[in-house]
Amino acid sequence: MPPEHTPIEKQNESQLRSLARQLAQRTQELADAHKLAKLGSWYWDLQARSVRYSREAVALVGLPYTNAEFTYDQVRGLIHPDDYDRAIATYRGIIKTREPARIAYRAVWPDGSLRHLWTWAEVVTDDQDHVIGLRGTSQDVTERHEIEQALRESEDHYRHMVQLHPQIPWTAGPDGSIEEVGPKWLEITGLTRAQTLPHGWEQAVHDDDREALMAAWQHAVATGELADHEYRVRRHDGSYFWMRGRAAPRRDEAGRIMRWYGTLEDVTDRRLADEARRRSENFASQVLESTGDMVVVFDQFWRVIYANSKAASLMPAGIDQAALRLEDLFAERRAASIK
Repeated sequence: MPPEHTPIEKQNESQLRSLARQLAQRTQELADAHKLAKLGSWYWDLQARSVRYSREAVALVGLPYTNAEFTYDQVRGLIHPDDYDRAIATYRGIIKTREPARIAYRAVWPDGSLRHLWTWAEVVTDDQDHVIGLRGTSQDVTERHEIEQALRESEDHYRHMVQLHPQIPWTAGPDGSIEEVGPKWLEITGLTRAQTLPHGWEQAVHDDDREALMAAWQHAVATGELADHEYRVRRHDGSYFWMRGRAAPRRDEAGRIMRWYGTLEDVTDRRLADEARRRSENFASQVLESTGDMVVVFDQFWRVIYANSKAASLMPAGIDQAALRLEDLFAERRAASIK
């Protein structure tokens, strides 16, 4: 008959079974966590010239878990050709320096699709402190890579759009402090980003326009009303040009202003054209006023749109000049003949 266990032996055996169950539970929890995180572990045996993969690591390269040990040639086939030399050089650097490192490369699946992996590796040494292998973890970050790539493309698209757009975009905080401004502002004014934000841009505004502009902007910030103002800005060469600044607030669900979005538009050509038109109109008016004749100008509906002072003196009293028509100035037969 087998000898009976002593109470102490039974107690130790019970504790060992309990520890074994806890270890199995923790091992399963770790495996589940690795699976959810798409994280696998591996060991590179430098003496056997092979790499052992965990079940999760094998799944990361798109293979069934039938053989977890791979030769160097097999591993080479798992890594994208454009990434292989760089990855191997990094592994060799880890062995040489004994410093852990992170490696990013693309894994080629059997169906030809690509997965982006991040790998963390460190050396393993024996009792004599000789490097005998590498160990590490690999994680599938394909989704993250695609999101980052889409974000970079979006940012690049926005940057090109901003650079090519004739207007200069800018944003400000709820208090009116400028937070961002398009690169064209820096190019035109010669100011740096640090010199421009949050209030340094004011130094580029013409002295004669600054007070009115700041009063209008502070009013918009205080009331939340749309901002629209024209003012002169100094170029990097010291000359001035006219800009139109417009802004509108973005509010949260409670109606609080979260941020201001605005644009700056070069309106110098329009201002010059308006000034030239005014000078031309003033000159024409002076010529028409200096003649001894009566001059009346009608629109296409034969309404009076201009009369020099001599013609105006003979018009019916008490009637707005803009309301006068051809028939009000001439007899019916004469008016008909003029038409």
